Amino acid sequence: MKTPRMPGEDLVVDEDGHLRDDVTRKVVGFVAQYRREHKDGPTWAELANHMGWARAERKGAILTLRAHHILYVTTEPRSIRLHRRLQPTSRQARR
Repeated sequence: MKTPRMPGEDLVVDEDGHLRDDVTRKVVGFVAQYRREHKDGPTWAELANHMGWARAERKGAILTLRAHHILYVTTEPRSIRLHRRLQPTSRQARR
């Protein structure tokens, strides 16, 4: 028996629980570019609008990306950023 998923989770992972590459790439690209341009993270609504997610789906999608270590996010406004494993180290950034 499969565990019921929260709304929006299926936008990010497939039926086997693997991340959808196309969605992951789009999210990573958007968050990285947004932070470069604005020096702050997007809101949950801004990320959801960019991805075409409905309001009822965004929490599940974003929390699933957090659970898979793609995003770091808290309840603080504009806290969305890439998980530290996806961020270049200071050594890599200097190259």
